[in-house]
Amino acid sequence: MKINSFLVFICVLFGTVTTAAANELESTTYGDWKVSCGGGQQEDFCQMHHAINTGNPAPFVASVTITHQHRRNTYTKFLQVTVPVGVSLRKAIGLQVAEKSGILAQYSWCLPDACWADVALTDEDVTSIANSTSATLRFFDAKFKPISLPVSLRGFSDAWAAMNP
Repeated sequence: MKINSFLVFICVLFGTVTTAAANELESTTYGDWKVSCGGGQQEDFCQMHHAINTGNPAPFVASVTITHQHRRNTYTKFLQVTVPVGVSLRKAIGLQVAEKSGILAQYSWCLPDACWADVALTDEDVTSIANSTSATLRFFDAKFKPISLPVSLRGFSDAWAAMNP
């Protein structure tokens, strides 16, 4: 059982589901968000994931993942953003919700194919996203050129409700 918990932990870190863990996670799609949940005796794990695509030859641009983990009577919520390499690591990634100030995620690490940034979420952050009609992911490329990508919130509220029965 410890190996399964470790695989789920790796899923949280990398924002993806490994082949072994995928067999144990149940997934459902709500609009543009996919919810995957699983767990063991000591912890329960859910994540909701949205891929941002451009439709160009390399369609994947970025992704937004919200992880909800219950471990030993404690609930933890994280926002994790995945962006391609070639970004400026000096500035945080911002998720701007509607016209409000954004949620800032600091870069955690990069691998040859992507960089990840994450931040703990508050209940107010999630409520703000759920009650909004638009969101924008903002970051900078290596030459400090601003990049803004729309984040679909279609299905966000239903996905969040499914993760929190």
